[in-house]
Amino acid sequence: MTYEELEREYQEMISKPVYMEFTNIVLATIGNHIAKKYPDLSVDVKQRDKTEKSFQKKAKDHVRLEGEDKAMLYDYLGFRIVVTDVPYDFRTEISDIDSELEKLLTKKMDAEEALNAEKFLYNDFILRFTSEKSSDLYKIAEDEILKNLEHLKAEYVIAKDDSELFVSDFLIKELSNSKQIQNLGITPIPGRLIIHRKENGYFATHNSWIVGDENSKYYGWKCEVQSKSSLREYLAHDGPASHTERPGKKRILPPYPIDMTQGSIEAYRKIVEYEVPQYRVYRRTGDVRVCSTLENFLHYHKKSLLKNPNYLQRLIKDDILNSSNYKIFSFEN
Repeated sequence: MTYEELEREYQEMISKPVYMEFTNIVLATIGNHIAKKYPDLSVDVKQRDKTEKSFQKKAKDHVRLEGEDKAMLYDYLGFRIVVTDVPYDFRTEISDIDSELEKLLTKKMDAEEALNAEKFLYNDFILRFTSEKSSDLYKIAEDEILKNLEHLKAEYVIAKDDSELFVSDFLIKELSNSKQIQNLGITPIPGRLIIHRKENGYFATHNSWIVGDENSKYYGWKCEVQSKSSLREYLAHDGPASHTERPGKKRILPPYPIDMTQGSIEAYRKIVEYEVPQYRVYRRTGDVRVCSTLENFLHYHKKSLLKNPNYLQRLIKDDILNSSNYKIFSFEN
């Protein structure tokens, strides 16, 4: 596709009313399916529209590197499934999957028990030997226990991550072939199921979906779906796997309007609209929250805002990004 064709497709995907409606329906369907089928599983389900800034760079790069005959984009609309905890008794009712899952959860349980035992030992040590706190022997013993604690914490984090990654990988595959998704007219795009295990810590499973039925009013709608563990979600946003670590991806707070005239405020809003994604969040009540402009900004720039509290205070006080323009879409649960 040419750059112009990609741009038309992008604009349709994020702003055509029928596609916007369908994006809400798909997000609710994903969330409701997981909530009903796996009620004890802790999962966050959310979505973002690609920004114009991000689209322009990616589209130009794809056309330049792949040529107009091969250039295709799938992630105008990105869905994210983040598994934040897997209960010890969680099962999928698929024997092969559950057999492997049981091993991972047993490993997680053992790691948690060992960590808790070491915590108890440390607390007991402090109570018993408080009077000898200044002695060299006390410091040596305390250092040894603390080293063991750090080691056991790391083992627990790894075991927890392994179980969440396993379930997140299962979920995206199960969803891609579920009746709920198929009933929407959605099918996975062949060759787009990709399991990422990168050295920078980016671990995720990706798939791409499309509505291919020409008789559907949602014909041509497509998206990318990602699934991750809670640790890998953190690393992808705040760690070495973050997009902001890539060249040209650094997130910089736009200059705050100085004179607060209508013209400067509108110019500020245009910068925000160009750079900051639109986010949607599935809620366990079965509905979808289309976040306000302010919520989008706070989520996108949270790291920078924590370092710049004065900017944040002014933003909330002046409300120039509108905190009330969120929308709630309710669906049958």
